Amino acid sequence: MICFEKNITSSLSLLLAVFPIYLFSSCNREEFSIRHSELLSKIDTSYIDGIKKNTKIEVYLVTGYQNNKDIEKKIDSFVCKNKDSHLENYKHYLMYFFRESKVTNEKYLSDDPRDYYRHSMIYDRLFEYDYRYYKNGEKGVFSKEKYNCKEYPVSRTPRFKCE
Repeated sequence: MICFEKNITSSLSLLLAVFPIYLFSSCNREEFSIRHSELLSKIDTSYIDGIKKNTKIEVYLVTGYQNNKDIEKKIDSFVCKNKDSHLENYKHYLMYFFRESKVTNEKYLSDDPRDYYRHSMIYDRLFEYDYRYYKNGEKGVFSKEKYNCKEYPVSRTPRFKCE
């Protein structure tokens, strides 16, 4: 009987120690979502030797990001479903994904846009999808770089393909 009581007491103690940690961590976890940022997105038109060169940059803010394959696949799928349907109109097309933070958000960056380069590009950039269209008529290709909130990419996929 003493052994049985000891097992129940130690099991109960373990449950009481672990449950608050589980409860606290699950309460603070934000739901994963991706939101387009009109403020940070832009189309740049320049002329080189009299030829119009369009560059389109689309910026997305991500909440609830976790560094795992499931989330990465969700972002890959989002890119494939939401990329511009007229890529041939752009010499260069970029899709940036940033972790939404106290600095990387539309309110903060509208007040201090320089922090986009001073902070967001270094500390909150998650992924960059880069499409380049070639002038010889060859269809362009996407590349993918994973930054995971680092200044330099931690991985690169030179030919990212939508499946």
